[in-house]
Amino acid sequence: MNNRHKTRDRLKNVLIALLLCSAVFLGWQSRLFGNDPMSLSELTHIFSGLSEPAEQSSTEQETTLEAARPSSIVVTEAQSAHYGIRYDTKELNMLYDKTVQIFAEALGSAETPTRVGTEEWQQALASPGVYYEYATPIPLTLLDGWYGTQLDGWDNGSTKRLCVIYLDGKNRLYFQQSQTGDFYAADTAPNVKHLTEPYPTNGALFAFELPRFTGISDPNALILNGTDSHPVLSAENPLANDETLSAVLSALGFSERTLHEYYEGDDRVIVDTAFTLRLSPNGTVVYRRTQTDGAGAVTVDGNDAVERARAALASALAPYCGSAQLSFRAIDQGDDLYRIDFCYTALGGCIYVGDDGYAASVTVDGHGIVEMTLHFRAYTVTNELRTMLPELQAAAAAGGAFMLSYRDAGQSPLEPEWIAAPD
Repeated sequence: MNNRHKTRDRLKNVLIALLLCSAVFLGWQSRLFGNDPMSLSELTHIFSGLSEPAEQSSTEQETTLEAARPSSIVVTEAQSAHYGIRYDTKELNMLYDKTVQIFAEALGSAETPTRVGTEEWQQALASPGVYYEYATPIPLTLLDGWYGTQLDGWDNGSTKRLCVIYLDGKNRLYFQQSQTGDFYAADTAPNVKHLTEPYPTNGALFAFELPRFTGISDPNALILNGTDSHPVLSAENPLANDETLSAVLSALGFSERTLHEYYEGDDRVIVDTAFTLRLSPNGTVVYRRTQTDGAGAVTVDGNDAVERARAALASALAPYCGSAQLSFRAIDQGDDLYRIDFCYTALGGCIYVGDDGYAASVTVDGHGIVEMTLHFRAYTVTNELRTMLPELQAAAAAGGAFMLSYRDAGQSPLEPEWIAAPD
């Protein structure tokens, strides 16, 4: 998890600090600065300030924890006795705020995980604890950064499902690796034994808890009771508003430094000293970096790349998506480059935009943002509901895990539909 890189960088900083303090000490002792002699305690104080790593601010920690927000949360208690939330955004956010520190502490204190069998995983989900499920597989390295922890000895795979459970007198962290489907567990610190007391059972079940789950190939699919009606969404292009367009251009770096602009068909092209912007009438904006200063490049890992991408989108795209929000979708690594895709999510469903499907695709290297394709859409939840297949039937039709989705082809309204969930 990049521990060797972090250690090497720390040692470099310590060496630099030692050399600086040595120079300051010699200069001070020789009265070069017209001062009194420096005591060893004063020198030690300066050195400690230079060598200690900077603490992550509370604002930065809150921002990364926002990225860790799952699509479903279940408070488990016993076999078939769960409180599960997926589509109620307000309730999901409230439950996340109450439980997120449990996961942060669990990941931060977890020992090296070991592989466990399906029976133990299912026994864990029938024990007191909290279960998180993500719409798409999340690399464990990203969860590490999002929760502000440092996982030693963990596999570099991905997971959609993890939980913190009190089982057999121990607090344990469990997760399912997406690539293999195998289950892993690690002893951890947070005590979740009494967490379930305030939460009533609301009919949430895992498929393996059903009397019969014939036709559902994924026994761990989460099934919620009474969720067969879902809202229709309306969509519009927020860049049709001149004030919004001006704010977005400013966030993307548009200023008096702009060299010139022109039209290519219906697209407006803006040429700056360091980048170009292409704005299409449908709200798609393409940013391409054309120049770097030749300095300032740093070694960037996947977690750094995702955070750079999220920071760019936080001001340029996230404020204008209405009732939806941006969620991590996927990351691909090339030669010294990372491509990170984000999707719009709303009411527990994923919104697939146009042919690309994603809301934003951002390419990052050691200098920063290389390219971004941003599909600007603002979504509103309407009062119209559509009755759909009950989740149990949807799970059977999907052959296993399933999810709510909306397809945005550029026209409103957007109808809800069930699709098979990505592995």
